[in-house]
Amino acid sequence: MPRKRKKIEKTEVFTSQILNKQVKMKKENLFFICALIAVAVLRSGVFLLNLFGIEKHLIIYGQIIHHFWFGVILIIAGFFISEKYKKFKLIILGIGLGIIADELIFIILGGGGYSNYLSIYSFIGVLACLILLFMFRKKIITFVNYSL
Repeated sequence: MPRKRKKIEKTEVFTSQILNKQVKMKKENLFFICALIAVAVLRSGVFLLNLFGIEKHLIIYGQIIHHFWFGVILIIAGFFISEKYKKFKLIILGIGLGIIADELIFIILGGGGYSNYLSIYSFIGVLACLILLFMFRKKIITFVNYSL
């Protein structure tokens, strides 16, 4: 009888170790999923606007303000969020980095209208940025946990 009990205890320990690993991965995946959703929403929105022939821009003093800058603002704001709200902080930083990843290569290539934003070069650039974001998500989370 004692042998069966030991096997059950080992199984419970193994199960709890698996659950602990899933909890650690959850923060990293939450961060990346928020970035991915931000890119998907922005790309879908611009595609739909382009489909209906609508091209809207935020223009201040004759300059087009790209949503890239809203990502920068979200990241800066995210660093000032209290440590009490770690998940919210991860969500804000994920969305901010997703917005930046969405438009970074587009801006580097010179910007332009929706046709340039929806070009294959811009799309490949977004994929490259998302792959890098996925590869370094653990390091980004570690940096966020030890910053400010």
